[in-house]
Amino acid sequence: MDLSPDYPSQRFSRTPPAPMLLDTCAVQHLDTVLTLCGDGRQLDEECARNLVARYGPDLGAELVALADLSRLLGYNGPPWAVSETSLFELEQVNGARGAALLRWWSDLWHYWHSCQEFFPEIDCSGLGWPQPDVSSSQLALFKLEAAVPGHAAPDEPLALLPDVGDRALVRDAIRAGIPAILTTDLRSFWSRRRDIYSYGIEVWRPTDVLRVYQAEIAGTAA
Repeated sequence: MDLSPDYPSQRFSRTPPAPMLLDTCAVQHLDTVLTLCGDGRQLDEECARNLVARYGPDLGAELVALADLSRLLGYNGPPWAVSETSLFELEQVNGARGAALLRWWSDLWHYWHSCQEFFPEIDCSGLGWPQPDVSSSQLALFKLEAAVPGHAAPDEPLALLPDVGDRALVRDAIRAGIPAILTTDLRSFWSRRRDIYSYGIEVWRPTDVLRVYQAEIAGTAA
């Protein structure tokens, strides 16, 4: 199969890694396309054209693919996980839109947890923020804060990623044992994917995920 770019897992597998962790952009865009799809979970041609016209040919194509993936996988395919890093970032969105996104994140969180039994190798505690480990017998003379999402020391290997949210999501995936992250952020996160391969984490865009699943379905039907 001709797949460009070359994701390491595709040298040995005909399907994308599963499960995938949604980054914050993917969480927001998934909400956008599912709202457009409605209960039918499928974009009509006019909606697809409007997405491309509004977001441009590159991002628009990813949003259309995200809608197609949602329809293809439904609620029976490999689930998409979310972590508290995206929750923290969505909390920065104000007003009704922010409240709606927080409800959407909660829906995804609960759905993922309903699927945990199918992925016993995933450590879901890794999807939460790291907490300070203090013995209950120790007297805390001052308040200890949880680790700030996205913080990275200058000499930390993940500091090669310029965005703190990207670093936090990669660490979430590493801690949880999730093999891949799904993003619609093509200019930053996905463009730096090769820097992350050495950590055993792949960063996929929706168009590539859809292409691989469609090729697998076509091969199975042949």
